[in-house]
Amino acid sequence: MDKFIFLVLLMPIMIVSLLFAKYVFYAKIFQKLKRPIFFIMVVLLFITHQYFIVSFAMNNVGFVCYQYVLAIAAYFINKKYGIVMLFLSAFTVNIYLSINDSTNFGRLLLALTISAGVLLFVSIIEKISKKHTLVGYAFINVFVNTSIPWIFATMYPERAYSFSDMFFVALGSCLINIFIGLYMRSMRRRRENWLKLKEENHTIS
Repeated sequence: MDKFIFLVLLMPIMIVSLLFAKYVFYAKIFQKLKRPIFFIMVVLLFITHQYFIVSFAMNNVGFVCYQYVLAIAAYFINKKYGIVMLFLSAFTVNIYLSINDSTNFGRLLLALTISAGVLLFVSIIEKISKKHTLVGYAFINVFVNTSIPWIFATMYPERAYSFSDMFFVALGSCLINIFIGLYMRSMRRRRENWLKLKEENHTIS
C-alpha cells in the first residue's frame, strides 16, 4: 500500500510541482540573465531537482524511477537543453549512487548509453507525433518511466523492480500526463482569450 501511494500519487505530484517550478524559474527569473549564467543556473536547478527525485525514490522504494520526466519535458520545450538534460539525468543518478558506494565507471557508461537510447526514442516519437505533441509526450512518459527501471535492475540487481512496481509507475505516469494535459489546456485557453481580447481592442480602435 505504501508503494502504491508513493509511486502513483506522491511522487507524480511532486514531479509535476518541480516541472511547474522549473517553468517559473525559466520564464520569470532566468530569462533575465546573460546566456552563460542562464545555462549554468538551468543546469544547477535541474541537477538539484534530479538529485532530489533520485534520493526520494531510492529512500522510499529502493529503486530509481521517474528520472527522465524533467528531461523529456525540457526536450519538448527546447531540444538543445533537453539533450543536455537527458545525459545529465544519467550523470545525476550515478552521482547519488557513487555517494552511496553503489556505482562504478562501467555502470556510468552504461547509464549514458541508456540516455542516448532514450534520446533517440524521444526524438523519433516527437517527429512522428508532430501534430499531436501531447499524445507523443504522454506515450514517451509512460514507456520510458516503466521500462528504464527494468534496465537499471539488470545493472543493479540489488535494486529489485517487480511487475506491480511497473504497474504503479505506469499509473503514476498517467497522472503526470493528466496534470500536464490540464495545464497545457489552461495555457491554450488563456492564450486564445488573450488573442481574442487583443483582436477586440484592435477592432474598437
